[in-house]
Amino acid sequence: MRIILLTELFWPYQLGGGERQFFELAKFLAKKHEVHVYSVKLNGVPEQEVLEGVHIHRVGLLKHPLNKRTRAPTLFYFLALLFTRFPDYDLIHCNAYFPCLAGFIRGKLACKPVTVVIHDVYRGTWGPALGHNFLAPLGDLVEALVCRLPYSKILTVSSPIKYQLEKTFGIPKEKIEICGSGIDVNSIDSVRARKVRNRIIYVGRLVPHKHVEDLLLAVQRLSKKFAKLECLIVGDGVLKKKLKIMTKELGIEKIVRFTGLVTEYRRVITMMKSSEILVLPSTREGFGLVVLEAMRCRTVPVVYKLPCYLDFSSESEVVFVPPRDVEALADSIEELLKNRKKLQKMREKGFRKAKKYDWKQFCIKVEKELLKLADEKM
Repeated sequence: MRIILLTELFWPYQLGGGERQFFELAKFLAKKHEVHVYSVKLNGVPEQEVLEGVHIHRVGLLKHPLNKRTRAPTLFYFLALLFTRFPDYDLIHCNAYFPCLAGFIRGKLACKPVTVVIHDVYRGTWGPALGHNFLAPLGDLVEALVCRLPYSKILTVSSPIKYQLEKTFGIPKEKIEICGSGIDVNSIDSVRARKVRNRIIYVGRLVPHKHVEDLLLAVQRLSKKFAKLECLIVGDGVLKKKLKIMTKELGIEKIVRFTGLVTEYRRVITMMKSSEILVLPSTREGFGLVVLEAMRCRTVPVVYKLPCYLDFSSESEVVFVPPRDVEALADSIEELLKNRKKLQKMREKGFRKAKKYDWKQFCIKVEKELLKLADEKM
């Protein structure tokens, strides 16, 4: 089978769970099928290359940086997808959002099946997501258009997102399949790192809905109770400067270390494995891949309670805190750092459960859906 994958950002850009998911899927499918990926051009990266059997085509007029997210090349990338010549193919699989629209048009014109993956539903919250409230109506419009198109199948990462797609956009439930997500179990297990006592870590973008400021406030509270406390902030984003200023104002600059963007996956895993607790004070996640990675690292996640986490975890492995409750966040971290038996027990339970969510299982599930649609078309 010859498969076209459309995703705006692809290897070596790996700053989000969606990008990681498409990279793992492409590599897996390329072992049995011919896979062509069409993504935006990247700075310092060739426009054409073959990586682990995956044919990568980077298109559009503008190039995207590797160290941050920008929307400037999006329109040119969308237009390029409409007019770029594809090899004869059996199916198109797209990543949200503009690739879905372009893929739908191309698939319909060629009478080929089109599948898409929707990671989250942003209806009513596009202002903070895009960084400008005046863009919120445009975000709502594009999302509604993209989600309501009659694709062959919509794949999504969790049951809460499936429910939102059904209720918000009226998509028939039989058109949506939960594919989940995954982690590279073997890669994580191959990394060796010693735990640093009382080290906590955040891994992710420094953007409004992640609420890293809540973690900083919690760290200030904890600094009065623990003589030796360390907090790593791994990632980059629009709030980095503001968060650094806040760290100084709170008097915790000797405790908190901003690593900036870390592009090497094994380095991120090393830092995660050396930490005792992962804190993710995000109020919106489609899946929460970093939580699953932390579990396999024997690093206990403390998170704001969101429905998506319940698809792969429970209170036995993850500490759930009411959203935006900084006091409860600090108390939960304190309890784990003081109750070493509980910390160790949760570590081991999370480690065992995470093994079930290897990328291979996710890829097998998606491949079955794609093969089913291709067979129906024949």
